[in-house]
Amino acid sequence: MTVKENELRIDRLESDVQKIDDRLANLEQLHTDMMARLDIIVKMGRAIIGLIGVGLGIDLGLENVM
Repeated sequence: MTVKENELRIDRLESDVQKIDDRLANLEQLHTDMMARLDIIVKMGRAIIGLIGVGLGIDLGLENVM
């Protein structure tokens, strides 16, 4: 391989690495958003269970949950 061919390969590889880095940053952001949403859903579920338990007069052992 010539020096010119190697330079072209290096340029293409650097471009590929940049694209992968951009995708990874996007996936990290999506993961953070999804985990925040799941956390809210879990907290809402605990609150609903607690309210149902209070309404029915049942002690569900959910101290320190809310």
